[in-house]
Amino acid sequence: MRLLLVDDDPLFLQALSDSIFLRARKIAVETAPSGPSALRILATDPFDVVVSDILMSDMNGYQLTQEIRKSWPDLAVVLISGNPDQESRALNSGANAFLPKPLDRDKFVETLRRVAGTSENHQ
Repeated sequence: MRLLLVDDDPLFLQALSDSIFLRARKIAVETAPSGPSALRILATDPFDVVVSDILMSDMNGYQLTQEIRKSWPDLAVVLISGNPDQESRALNSGANAFLPKPLDRDKFVETLRRVAGTSENHQ
């Protein structure tokens, strides 16, 4: 599975992109520090899932989701936030799922597989 992770927090991006836990589950992580950079990456590379923080400068996660829906309507999008009250707005914006930060790694992988339509064959 190919995952595009979008967040303006470089430490968060690095922690997840270097995650042995995700690599062991055959999840390749590419990162983008902003919504506009994510759109540029999506224009050239295919991904199974986009995971985006909601609160970012330049373009927030809701705006990014709307732009993704215009060009890639079937691409799975998961919005994440440190504010769990964002769930209904995230789902109403067109996201396939919402997860609160900090991410629970098992729930994160389970959600990625569910929205991407894949299953894990090994633990």
